[in-house]
Amino acid sequence: MKRLLAASLLGTLLLAAAPALAATFRGGDTVTLSAPVSGDLYVSGGTIDIRQDVRGDLYILGGTIDVQNDVAQGLNVAGGKVKILSRVGDDVRVAGGDVEIRGVINGDLLVAGGTVTVGSDAVVMGEAYVSGGQVVVRGTVNRNIKANGGSVILEGIAHGNVDLQGESVTVSGPVEGDTTIVARNLTVAEGASFRGSVDYWTPSPTEFGDALAAGQGATYRPDLAKQFGRAETRGFAVALLGAFAVYSLLSAALVLALLVFFTKTIFTDAAKYVRRRPGMSFLLGLAYVAVVPLAIVLLLVTVIGIPLALLLLAAYAFTFVFIVPVASLVAAKWIELTYEKEWSRLALFGVSIGVFILLRLIGIIPVVGWIAKGIVVLLALGALLVVKMNRLKKII
Repeated sequence: MKRLLAASLLGTLLLAAAPALAATFRGGDTVTLSAPVSGDLYVSGGTIDIRQDVRGDLYILGGTIDVQNDVAQGLNVAGGKVKILSRVGDDVRVAGGDVEIRGVINGDLLVAGGTVTVGSDAVVMGEAYVSGGQVVVRGTVNRNIKANGGSVILEGIAHGNVDLQGESVTVSGPVEGDTTIVARNLTVAEGASFRGSVDYWTPSPTEFGDALAAGQGATYRPDLAKQFGRAETRGFAVALLGAFAVYSLLSAALVLALLVFFTKTIFTDAAKYVRRRPGMSFLLGLAYVAVVPLAIVLLLVTVIGIPLALLLLAAYAFTFVFIVPVASLVAAKWIELTYEKEWSRLALFGVSIGVFILLRLIGIIPVVGWIAKGIVVLLALGALLVVKMNRLKKII
């Protein structure tokens, strides 16, 4: 039974880490990709310049990011200033401050940012979901467009349906599908044309002129007014989620940098313990998660135990704030030991960031993903508890 449990736990850890084993990692203040990458690529740094093709998925966390060469599969980016100038084979997901899209995207485009520009040379083969303070779409979108923000400008070609919501909306390009617009200020500029139905709300009816097809009218719908507040809330929520994603990754990167560069052997020892006794690591991690809250409650019942209860509560909260990046580092060390690698600290930092992103992505998958992520976290937590207790025994 113990062997079966150990094999299951190790299998789960290997399954969670498997994509990382076939991936390439880069990290540093300035990262320039000067040679093609055959598989997935994970990059973190201050300034990142992708100048060669990536023949898998590309994940980037950084400050200033330029993607100049082709990405065969999906592109996921969180950064301050982001430029995507190349062809991407699948979906593109971006959270950033200033985002510019000028490439060909074979999947969907999902962007949340402060300023978002889809350039005139950009082509989105799928759908475009864009939210930001200022949104400008000058390129071509082959399917539907949903955009909301403070200012939304549509100058490009929309082959599908269009849903535009914002404080200010300007349309100066052709829309071949149906159109819905909710705005306080709507401008139908020269070059605008609507082939499908048009439903809109502004504080007062707007003149569409010859932008409408012959015999067609625009339907003024006061009932859409209630969507205006929801649109602002939805846009704020998307921007907030994007900002949180950036903040989460940056925070994890900072924590991992401190742990990688300023600790000695504790994570190596924890990874070794997971390899030797995975079942015990898991059970100790599970016991900590289950027993500590009970101990806190029991201590709070007694007046004399309140200070200790508060101390335990702080430690418990601290654990859950930092456990995912910590578990990522333990998993990275486990990979290094299991596959007999000899990584530099910088390489270990890059692998840890990659594992952190993988755990976040796995955690999105209902039930199975939650369980897999939980097992990896409990393995790391239990092993770290053993290592820490053994060190305290030596001191005492």
